[in-house]
Amino acid sequence: MITINQYIKFIENFLKQHQQINTVITSNEADFKAYDNIVYPVAHIDYVTQRINGANVSHQFEIIIGDLFDPNLPETEFEIYSDCNLIADDVVTYFANQFDTGYEVDENVSVQKFTDANVDRVAGCVFVLTFNQFREANACIIPTNDNTRPFGEQFNQEF
Repeated sequence: MITINQYIKFIENFLKQHQQINTVITSNEADFKAYDNIVYPVAHIDYVTQRINGANVSHQFEIIIGDLFDPNLPETEFEIYSDCNLIADDVVTYFANQFDTGYEVDENVSVQKFTDANVDRVAGCVFVLTFNQFREANACIIPTNDNTRPFGEQFNQEF
């Protein structure tokens, strides 16, 4: 099974190679807002959640793509939205077209625009990338002292 850290490395490695991204940061959203040494455009990765559904497990990552803009030039904001949306599409397309990886990517992705004015004036997009993979659901691999007996049943009761 692919771990959260492995997924983060996959995403980081792709974004670090993308020619339209200068900085890649992995953290929670609060920590991201505190960064002040960013070379824009920036990509931010944050792990969101895991969902177990039968023999499938899904991991979701929020990805923010942003760039600086000048509020006195409103047309630049829309240019940034356009560029960031194209990068978001690149991310989905790249991971959806990887084969023999042990995961599939949900290509039904909603990309939303944002503007922010914390440390810098930034515009861009945010989206959630979902990786789905097979979940073995094998009780024999659960790390317990005796994982073959029903819960609460003592081994020594048989003797």
